[in-house]
Amino acid sequence: MKENKKQQKTVDKNGIRPQVREVVRPQIREVIRQHIVVCRNVTREYHTGDVTVQALRGLTLEIPQGEFVILLGPSGSGKSTAVNLIGGLDNPTSGQVMVQGEDISGYNAKRMTEFRRRKLGFVFQFYNLIPTLTAGENVEFALQLVSSGDTKARARELMSLVGLGDRIDHFPSQMSGGQQQRVAIARALANRPPLLLCDEPTGNLDVQTSQQVLQVLQNVQKIEGSTVLLITHNMSIPPMADRVVYIKDGVVDHVDVNENPVPILDLNW
Repeated sequence: MKENKKQQKTVDKNGIRPQVREVVRPQIREVIRQHIVVCRNVTREYHTGDVTVQALRGLTLEIPQGEFVILLGPSGSGKSTAVNLIGGLDNPTSGQVMVQGEDISGYNAKRMTEFRRRKLGFVFQFYNLIPTLTAGENVEFALQLVSSGDTKARARELMSLVGLGDRIDHFPSQMSGGQQQRVAIARALANRPPLLLCDEPTGNLDVQTSQQVLQVLQNVQKIEGSTVLLITHNMSIPPMADRVVYIKDGVVDHVDVNENPVPILDLNW
């Protein structure tokens, strides 16, 4: 046991544990260049006493650059686990997870933090804004963690992008739920992430407000050039996406490609 623990702590200069590194085969290198996310035979097991839960059972997934992609599946299907792995919040039990050609499968905690700071933005169901800061200050605070430039100007730019340029000096308590979620989206864009991960961002919102948030996310995709990966249970939303990935029992069940996505205001709620 002691020998195994020592081996797990051994990492190379990139923070990768050698025993979980897998060689990228030449035949999939082109796929990696064209896709911002590539998952290969990914498993994730959780152990509680003598019980083993298989959250992912060999998930293989490819997400093209620049698309609006929805991950759909029932509760317990493994979609949140998949996004946690793509987002560098967890390591797979086996398999490869690559983001922008970077294999993060075996990164240690320090390397994973650096990866998230460089590559990702997160939008959650709950807004998690700092209540004592204004909307603009919430965005500027995130900018100060990743940028040495004019954070005030960039904060104003992002608040305008999400349609809240006139609310920049308002505190979260003075804003509706939908407005707070849009501030959270602006904050998530602080590091100009190539990949924006959204976990049920409309889960607590009414139809009209959900439409506004989805429109902002679509604008982010088109204007900022980010790939958007959104988790939802809402069956009304998928027609507006470029691609819908259906997860079932820890694997990809099937993928639908929407050649002509439905305008958000035309969705049937």
